[in-house]
Amino acid sequence: MSKLTKKRTSLALSGLLVFNLFNAGVISQSFAAETYVETFDNSNATGSYSTNLFEGNDEVTWSYVASRDEGDYPIDGKGVMLRRSSDTSSITSGLIEDGISSFSVDLKKGFTGSGNRQVELYINGELKGTSEAFDDTDVHNFSVDNLDIAGEVEIKLVNVTEKQIVIDNISWTSFDGEVTQASKVKASIGSGEVTEGTEIVLSTSTDDASIYYTTDGSEPTEESTLYEAPITVSEDVTIKAIAVKEGLDASNVGSFTYTVKKPLEVTSITDVRNLEVGSEAKVEGIVTASIETGGQTNLFVEDETGGIVVRGDINANVGDRISAEGSLNQYFDMAQLEVDAINVLVENETVPEPKVITSSDLTSETGEAVEAELVKVKNVTITDLDSNGNFTGMDANGEFKLRPQDRSLLEVGKTYDAITGVIDYNYSEYKLTPRSALDIIEDTFSVMANPASGAIEVGSTVELSTLVEDGVIYYTVDGTEPTTDSIVYNTPIEITEDTTLKAIVVKDGETSKVSTFDYQTILALDSLDIHDIQGVGHVSLYDGQVVKNVKGIVTHVDGSRGFFMESPEADDDVRTSEGIYVYIKGTNVEVGDLVSVTGEVEEFKPMGYADAKDLLTTEIKATDVTVEASNQELPAPVVIGEDRIPPTKVIDNDAFAQFDPEEDGIDFYESLEGMRIVLNDATVVGHPKYEEVPVVVESTVDSLRTEAGGVIITPEDDNPERITVKIGKDMDLKTGDKFDGSITGIVTYDYSMFKLEMTEDLPAVIDSGLERPVTDIEKAEDKLTVASYNIENFSAETDHEKVEKIAQSIIENLKTPDVVGLIEVQDNDGPTDSGSSDASKSYETLIAAIEAAGGPTYHYTDIAPVYNEDGGQPGGNIRVGYIYNPERVSLVDKPAGDATTAVGYDENGLTLNPGRIDPTNEAFSNSRKSLAAEFEFNGERVVVIANHLNSKRGDGAAYGSEQPVVLGSVPSRIEKAKVLNGFINDALAVNPDANIVVLGDMNDFEFAESMITLKGNVLTNMIEELPANERYTYIYQGNSQVLDHILVTNNVADNTEVDIVNINTDFTEASGAASDHDPILIQMDLTKTPDDNGDGESTDIESVIADFKAGDASAQELATELAELVMSEEIQPSEAKSLISKVVLDGVTDKKTIKHVNTSVNHIERDLAKMITEVNKHGESKLSKYVDKVENELEKILKRL
Repeated sequence: MSKLTKKRTSLALSGLLVFNLFNAGVISQSFAAETYVETFDNSNATGSYSTNLFEGNDEVTWSYVASRDEGDYPIDGKGVMLRRSSDTSSITSGLIEDGISSFSVDLKKGFTGSGNRQVELYINGELKGTSEAFDDTDVHNFSVDNLDIAGEVEIKLVNVTEKQIVIDNISWTSFDGEVTQASKVKASIGSGEVTEGTEIVLSTSTDDASIYYTTDGSEPTEESTLYEAPITVSEDVTIKAIAVKEGLDASNVGSFTYTVKKPLEVTSITDVRNLEVGSEAKVEGIVTASIETGGQTNLFVEDETGGIVVRGDINANVGDRISAEGSLNQYFDMAQLEVDAINVLVENETVPEPKVITSSDLTSETGEAVEAELVKVKNVTITDLDSNGNFTGMDANGEFKLRPQDRSLLEVGKTYDAITGVIDYNYSEYKLTPRSALDIIEDTFSVMANPASGAIEVGSTVELSTLVEDGVIYYTVDGTEPTTDSIVYNTPIEITEDTTLKAIVVKDGETSKVSTFDYQTILALDSLDIHDIQGVGHVSLYDGQVVKNVKGIVTHVDGSRGFFMESPEADDDVRTSEGIYVYIKGTNVEVGDLVSVTGEVEEFKPMGYADAKDLLTTEIKATDVTVEASNQELPAPVVIGEDRIPPTKVIDNDAFAQFDPEEDGIDFYESLEGMRIVLNDATVVGHPKYEEVPVVVESTVDSLRTEAGGVIITPEDDNPERITVKIGKDMDLKTGDKFDGSITGIVTYDYSMFKLEMTEDLPAVIDSGLERPVTDIEKAEDKLTVASYNIENFSAETDHEKVEKIAQSIIENLKTPDVVGLIEVQDNDGPTDSGSSDASKSYETLIAAIEAAGGPTYHYTDIAPVYNEDGGQPGGNIRVGYIYNPERVSLVDKPAGDATTAVGYDENGLTLNPGRIDPTNEAFSNSRKSLAAEFEFNGERVVVIANHLNSKRGDGAAYGSEQPVVLGSVPSRIEKAKVLNGFINDALAVNPDANIVVLGDMNDFEFAESMITLKGNVLTNMIEELPANERYTYIYQGNSQVLDHILVTNNVADNTEVDIVNINTDFTEASGAASDHDPILIQMDLTKTPDDNGDGESTDIESVIADFKAGDASAQELATELAELVMSEEIQPSEAKSLISKVVLDGVTDKKTIKHVNTSVNHIERDLAKMITEVNKHGESKLSKYVDKVENELEKILKRL
C-alpha cells in the first residue's frame, strides 16, 4: 500500500477565512485545519551517516544531522535513522506556514543493540515533549496535542539517547484556532554570542505587520523604533520587538540578547589540541597536506608546536600559511578544528622539513605526539595490503600502517629509502599518509620530478631535484638513456608535447639508476570544453586541475548540491562524453541556463559501499558559476538503439588497456557519463529493488531470453545492454512489462553500476500479462518429488503475509513435494540476539500455514547450529533443513547428529540422520553447514544433501574499477564443493547404486568451477538438462541466472525430471513473490533402470558416441548423426548433451579434462539449439554450418581424452 503524502481532515476549503465582527470592531481570522504527513519518499539519505537536506512532501525542506536511511529496519517504506545524541543527530523542518496544533511521529528501534530509544520534540526551538523510552522492535507512535501555535513554525526531532532510532510518518495538523494576535517576532540569529558587525534580521509570519523594537532593554511599543533594515550588533545588546497589525492584538514581545564575541587570539596548536571538545580556538600555521574526504577538505596544518586538522568547505595549497578559527572536535579521537572559512596569510611559504620518526613513534601510546604532523620514515619495506587500502610497512623498529592518497604509489614487497607523509588517525590506528609520488623515495640516490608523471598543461615546466648533495643531474627528453653527455639540468624544463623525460644524478663518478617521468600535455585550463575534460578514458587528464570558464547548458538540477550540464557544441568523437556533473552547494541555476563554470576537476567516488572498488565519476567542484543566458534549447539526447548501440556481449575484456565503447560495455556507458539519453519502449528484465528497475531496449538486445522476457547470463554473454533506471518510487513491475514511450534521463553511476537518473516522468506501462507459473510435473504414486527452496531469512517472526505466500506456493505452484529442502531458515526469534539457535517454531509456523491452506501436515528435521557460528544475520542462526510429507516418505530411523559431529556413510546408509557433512572442516568456517538426510520412499532409500554455499560477497563488481573482476568468494565455494564431492564419492564406493540428491543455494552458475567440481564424474546437474533459456532461479541487476541447483547421482539422472518454477524472481512482493529465489522441483522414478529406452539396451546414438570415443567413428559422422536426430525431433539438444557427457566422461577422473569436456558439450547443446532456429527460419542451407560447429567441438573433446 502506498503511503499518503497529504490528508485533509476538514470539509472546509483550505485557507477559508471566516470574518467575525466583534463589539470593538476587531477582526479575527480562523482557518480550516489540515493534516500533513512527511513520508520520506523523497529522502536522499543513504546507507552511510551524513548531514544533508531534501525537499519532502508539500514542499517542506527537511535537514538531517548524523543520520542515514532506514536500512533493514523500515517502518513504512523509506525513513531516516538518527544515530545518537553525542553526534547531535536530529531532523529539522524548514519554516512551515499555518502554524501547528498537534504532532505525531512513528518510531522504531534501529539495529539490534540493547538500550532505550527516545526523542525530544522542539517547536521553534522550544521543547514541547519527550517520547516514552523503548527497547523492543515494535513501532511506537509519539504524539503531542494542544500545541496551538499560529504563524510559521519549525519542527525539530532530536535523538537524546546513544542508540539508533528510525523515524517515519511525521504528521502534524495546522493551527485551526482564531487568530486575534500578530505572530511573535523572530530573529535570523538566536540569542547568544556573535561577532562584531553581525546583522540581525527581524521578521514575523503575520502578513503586512509592522515591527517595532528597542535596544535599551525597555519594552517596545508602537512609539518605539520602526524596523526597516537589519540591525548591526556592535556591542552587547538586548533587542526587544513586537509585531503590530491593524485589527489584531500586538504580538508578545520577542527578546534577543547578544554578546559580542571577543576576537580570538592565536593559540599554539599543541594548546588547542588539549582544549575541551566544543571550545572555540584560532590557530595559525603552514598547510602540509590537503585531503578531500566526506565532501569537505581536511587541511593538515603545522606550527612550531605541533599539527592539527582544519576541516571545512575550504581550500588552500600546500605551503600556504593560514589562520583559521572554529570549534574543536574529536573525530573518532582525532583532533580537528571545524571551521567555516580560513584566511590565507602568505601563499607558498616554505613547507616545514618532515620530522624523522620510526614505527615505534606510531603506536597507540606514542602516536598522539606526531598526529597530523608531516613526518618521514626511513628504510621501509611494504609487507602487506588489506582490502581497505591500508598498507603494512616495516622498518628496523617494527610494523606500522600506511594509507597513501593514491594506492598505486606503493607496492607490496618493495623497500623504500624513505616515505614522507602526514599522520592520520582512523579505525584506532595511526597511519602515515603519503601525499604524492614526491613523498615516496625508493632510492635516495635518484632524481625526483615536480610535478611527477601525469598530465601537464602545455607550456608548463618540470623541476628536477635530488637528495644527493652536490649531485649533478643529466636528462633527455627524446626517449634515449641519459649519460654524462646529456643535457645538464640547471633550469626548469618546458613541456610542449607528450614527453618522456629521463634523468640521472652523478656524484664522484657514481651514477644513479635512470628515473623516468611520462607527461601527457593538456590544453590551457581556461580554454576547455566538457569533452576535453572527460577525454577518451575513465579518468580525466585534468583530474586535480582548476579549470576556468567551462561552458555548458544545464540539463538537470540535483537538489541543492549541484547540477548536470552538457556542451553547447559536441565534438565528433563519440568516445568523449559531452556531459559532466558540477558540484556546488546552494546554486540557483535552472534547466536551460547557459553557464560558465570555474572549479577543480575531481574524480569523485559516488555513493556506494565504503570498501567497494568502484569507478570514479568526473565532476567539477565549482567555486564560481555564472549564468550567461537562460531558456536555451537543450542539446538533443542520445537515443539508445538509434544514435548509439551498446555492446551486447562484453563488459570489459582488456583490463582497461583500450577505451573501446563499441566492444566494452564499461567503456560505452563511460562515454555517456553525465549525458542525457533516451530509452524507447524499454522492457523490464527484473523486478524493481531499491526504487530502481533494470531494463533493455529491444532493438539493442542480442541475448538468450527467458520466456518472461529477461536476459540470461552465459559464459560468453554478460548482457551489457542492461541499464538500471532510478524510478524513485516503488512500482509493481515484473519481467517483460514494457514502458509505452520514452524514458529520458542522465547516465550516472553509484553502487558499482551505471544508472539512468530520470529527468522526465516515466511513460505508461504495458502489462506483459506474465503470471506466476505452476509446475508441469504431475504428482505420481510411484515417483518421488524433491524441491529446493530458498525462503529468505524465514523465522517464526516472519510476517504472516509472507508465511502464507510460501505455504501457498508449496501447495499450488510446487504441488506439495514429498521432500522440500529449505534454505535460509532462521531460529525462532530471527535476528534477535537471544542466545538460542532452536528453530522448531520456525518450522512449525510454516507447517501450520501449509496445513491451514489445505496442504498435508509436513514433518521437519534439521540440526541447530552452534550459536552465531554459521554466518548470516547476527542472532539469526541461519541453516538448511527439511520438511517432508510423512504420508509419502519417512525419515529413516537413526540417531540424529549434532552441530559439530560429521556424518558418514556405510553399508546401512547414513551413520546419522540427519547429519552434517564435515562441519568442522575449515572450508565451512563461519558458514552454513551442509545437511544430509536419508528418506525412504516406496521401499527405496534416498539421501538428500541440502546446501547453502557462501555468497558472492567479496567478489568485485562487473562495472567496478578492478578488471578483470576479482572473484574473491570463489575459492571458498570450490573448497566446499570438494568436501561434498568427496563425501558422495565415498558413499558410492560403499554403495554404487546409492540414490543421492544434492540441492540448495550454491551461489554460483551452472558453468562455474565450483559446480563442475561438485559434479565431478558422479553427479548430473539437472539444471543443465533444461533448455538454456529456462535456466534461472535469481535475477541480479537484470541478469537472469542460476544460483540454486539440484544434482543427482548419475544412476538416477535419466529417470529424473526437473522444473524451475519461476514464481518469485520475475515478480514484486505485490505480485505474489515470497522470496528472492525461485524454487526447483525434480521428480524421480526410482523403479526404472538407468537406460534411455527402458529395455536395458543402449540407444543407437549412444553406440555411435561410444564408437567416437573409441576412435571407430569420426567427429563428422557423430556430428551429422546428432544433427539429423535433433532436426527430426527424436532427441532434444539437452538430451544430446547429456548422452555425450554420460558416455565420454565414463571413467574419466581428471578434473581439468572434465571441465573442458563439459565446456565443449555445453557449446554443442547451444549450437544444436541455434541450428533448429536457423534451419526453421532460413532452410536446410544452414544445416552444414552447425554440423561443422558441432564437429569442431567434438574434435576438441577428442584432444582432451
